[in-house]
Amino acid sequence: MAEGLLLSVSERILGKLGSFASEEIGLWWGVNDEIGSLGRTVSRVKVVLLDAEDRQARGDDPVRDWLGELKEVIYDAEDLVDDFSTEVLRRQVTNEVRLFFSSSNRLAYGLKMGHKIKAIRKRLDAVMSVGKPFNFQQRPVDSSTFVMTKKREQTHSTLPEVVVGREVEKSAIRQLLLSDNYENNVIVISIFGIGGLGKTTLAQLTYNDENVKMHFNLRIWVCVSGDFNLELIVRKILESATGEKVKLSEMNPLKDFLHKIINEKKYLLVLDNVWNENFEKWSSLRDLLVGG
Repeated sequence: MAEGLLLSVSERILGKLGSFASEEIGLWWGVNDEIGSLGRTVSRVKVVLLDAEDRQARGDDPVRDWLGELKEVIYDAEDLVDDFSTEVLRRQVTNEVRLFFSSSNRLAYGLKMGHKIKAIRKRLDAVMSVGKPFNFQQRPVDSSTFVMTKKREQTHSTLPEVVVGREVEKSAIRQLLLSDNYENNVIVISIFGIGGLGKTTLAQLTYNDENVKMHFNLRIWVCVSGDFNLELIVRKILESATGEKVKLSEMNPLKDFLHKIINEKKYLLVLDNVWNENFEKWSSLRDLLVGG
């Protein structure tokens, strides 16, 4: 087992669980308590991993066997968290910005997922109980801290094709984008989470995917940041679409130009770094985008 591998997986699980908590995803799906319990259990696992892996490296066979059992459960936990994340993302495809799918379906899925999370947590608890006689030293690990030092204009042209840990999410978004099974003109896919989890990276990977490029007549990338100013956003959309500076200063000419650009085109628009939760503002933008 590569040194630090389980530690990395544990940190990734905790990162996603933290995202679920901060965005109230667990509360929405009715699995908030189970997510919290799993996070606390994984945190207990994490602080003993350095000592356990050191002892394994020194030839402690019982510890090696214990780590083998732990590895299996940790990987299953990672798969479960990834599955939940992907399902949440899949169900965000909607005619509106908010999640308006059936509450009964949501609760049914949440109940099923809650049982799975609880089962994984119990397996981890059982492995930790087996490891208790080893008296592992707890060594708190400082996770990588992601700090946004300034608002930045993101580009989309310099990313590598593969980013470890993002292929599942990328595949899910790509599948949604390439599907033609939508009745309405404009669909919305939201990618949300705490800062530093790679939302922009995931969007960039999908935006640059070759199949996605071929599927759309026009691709547009806009970094919103700051206030959700409709006129400014429309101007940025036009500048990204045309590659030229737009000097129009009034909303009506901007609307006309936008309709001319997107008319009868299948287009992909990415709005990066959006913090607006005002539904009326979203609706105003959506209404302008109808026509492509």
